[in-house]
Amino acid sequence: MIAERAGGPAIAYNRLQESTLQQTVTPYFDFVLTIFSGDSEQAAEKREQLRTSYSAYSKGLHVQDANGLSHDYTVKVLFLVSHPDAPEDGLLDGDVLYVRCPEGYRNIVLKTKAMLSVVAHFNFKYLMKSDDDTVVCLNKVAKRMAVLPPAVQDRVYAGVPTACGLEAHSDSGRIIRDPTHKWHDAKFVAHTLGGLDCYPAYHQSNFVAHTLGGLDCYLAHHQRQRGLRGGACGQSLLELKLAVHNSLDKYPAYHQGAFYLLSQPLVAHLHRGRAQLVAFANEDVTVGAWMMALNREMVALGSLSAAHLWDCTCATPTKWLRYDPNVFHHNCKALAQLQACAANLPAC
Repeated sequence: MIAERAGGPAIAYNRLQESTLQQTVTPYFDFVLTIFSGDSEQAAEKREQLRTSYSAYSKGLHVQDANGLSHDYTVKVLFLVSHPDAPEDGLLDGDVLYVRCPEGYRNIVLKTKAMLSVVAHFNFKYLMKSDDDTVVCLNKVAKRMAVLPPAVQDRVYAGVPTACGLEAHSDSGRIIRDPTHKWHDAKFVAHTLGGLDCYPAYHQSNFVAHTLGGLDCYLAHHQRQRGLRGGACGQSLLELKLAVHNSLDKYPAYHQGAFYLLSQPLVAHLHRGRAQLVAFANEDVTVGAWMMALNREMVALGSLSAAHLWDCTCATPTKWLRYDPNVFHHNCKALAQLQACAANLPAC
């Protein structure tokens, strides 16, 4: 067993003990909140605080939806920590899942792929991904999920969608080609041939709906696809029906990486094919690209323009805070901010 300590997990553990941690019955939870955490002393302190914060949900969620119906949900809070000696599907130790991937912000996409192994340890309806500088209002998430039609509940990809061209967030959704920029993703630029003035070859169907009808975020294709039937470049119907920019400088539709939710069948499908999944530099863009290949239902849990995602608004006490529509509060870097959020929003 890997022992957690201040400063990170101990390096050595007995691989023979792995089998003793394998559970004969996979426990079920309606929601599994997976929090990306680090191996530093500061990260360990944040885990302790977040354990305290989310203990407000220890008895589960009891919510009333917009139609007045009551719903009860079970919740599991899980921390994802990198460890070089973890097995392929991770090692579960209490509420920490150790996964084999390098530590560090630039390796977060590899950690995201490793997160898919949660499906090997738990049975669940929804997997929620969060960070240790983010506070999630689980009641608000549950209320939103409760009213979803049964037909879409198995293919939900929910979060705060990223649209292009927002005045306050001009870089959001756009492919950054400046190699010195923080969000430059050289692999994505190369993977899409630098951006072609064309959409992927497709059959006439619901492509507009699949991309939220106008986020201007599509994948490139090779020049040779221009001649394919059913929707290749140069068709006037494309211009008439989609009415979007004729340049590919936008990412596929995606949700902000600080928090998003995936239905279990989507996670299980990605987990089975994880060895073949492309990993770009940006986590949220990568997940959005994965989802583009699946029959997912993109559900908006807020607006990027109105969410104030980077302001850690829950750390500032105000009488209006409990009416805040945000399902999560992000960029709470300091331990004191997480503590303030726990006091201001004990169970939002």
